[in-house]
Amino acid sequence: MNHDDHHDGENDHGHETHHGPAVSRRTLVILGGTALLAAAIPGVLFTKGPAGSGVAAEEFLSLLADRESAAYLGRRFIAEGGAPESVIVHEKRLADALRAEGWSPGMSAEETHRALAAAVRADYAQARTVSIAEWHLSQTEGSLCALAAIMSSDGNEAHG
Repeated sequence: MNHDDHHDGENDHGHETHHGPAVSRRTLVILGGTALLAAAIPGVLFTKGPAGSGVAAEEFLSLLADRESAAYLGRRFIAEGGAPESVIVHEKRLADALRAEGWSPGMSAEETHRALAAAVRADYAQARTVSIAEWHLSQTEGSLCALAAIMSSDGNEAHG
């Protein structure tokens, strides 16, 4: 038997000598980079703690006429077990509610306030309300109050 014969990917026993198509180094680097990027995105979105809130939280809180009263109601809402103590959760809830009313990040405060008012009206129309310290608020208002509480407690803990 001549061992110099071309075997077309098979050895003398009829089995393939390689395990599939060859992957170039360039393809491997591109796939590896893409996998790292894909793995990093969820980490950035969900490992951010309350102390590291984003611009959206401050933008939403700037809509409040009385931030301290909202924070008081938010602390009650959290203490009563009605709301999680997570900036990310409330930012997402508020962003989703406002987006449903035509809002997008970067809109003016006036446009954002209009979207917030529309989201609150939609909550009441759909009976999406919460009870906090004998107040009946829309779910959107409840999230805004909880966000105010979390953000104000972060500041108090840093100074106290």
